[in-house]
Amino acid sequence: MNDALKVILGIVIGAFIVVVFLGCICLVLGLTWIPIAQRVVEEGYGFDPYESYSYGQPYSGMPSLTPQPAGGMVEYNEMRVAVIGYDFSGSYESTYDYTEDPPNGSKFLWVEVSVENTGGEPVYAPAIEDFAVIVDGIQIDAGYGGGHPQFVEYWGGYLYPEATKKGWIRFSVDNAIEAKDVLVVFMPVDYFPDAYYSWSLVQ
Repeated sequence: MNDALKVILGIVIGAFIVVVFLGCICLVLGLTWIPIAQRVVEEGYGFDPYESYSYGQPYSGMPSLTPQPAGGMVEYNEMRVAVIGYDFSGSYESTYDYTEDPPNGSKFLWVEVSVENTGGEPVYAPAIEDFAVIVDGIQIDAGYGGGHPQFVEYWGGYLYPEATKKGWIRFSVDNAIEAKDVLVVFMPVDYFPDAYYSWSLVQ
């Protein structure tokens, strides 16, 4: 066997040994971490935010809420947040040139919110995802879309000192639902809220 073949054979053998070695390490790590991951899930260390907060799920995991009356204001992160109005509607001609229809057996609930920056620096106002309504123990998240000629949509975004944002957030609720059946909830800070506020729609 000449020297060139010896070099090639040595490289092939060395590469094979490295692959086998890395494979053994991966196998050992897998066997070690799989039981740990299973225990974490079984013992509840993991938390799936969608389990409690997604559309149509029982409203659980939150402390008891004392609702504000409609128009009542709460203070959060140098902002003053309030629910100041509501209305119901059916299908309508959107300002985007198409018809908006609620789901079968449902109607649109429009909730008007107001957010004021009470601090001295710009802040990021809550997004519509931070609001929901609770009906018969079921959470209904805000729906995208809008374009209603009467109800100007609410959007979050930067809010300058002493400025106020107002607008309407749309929800889809069962036709039989009345204002007295609805609790509006404000749950800021993405999917891991650290504060909880609520309003009733009627005095």
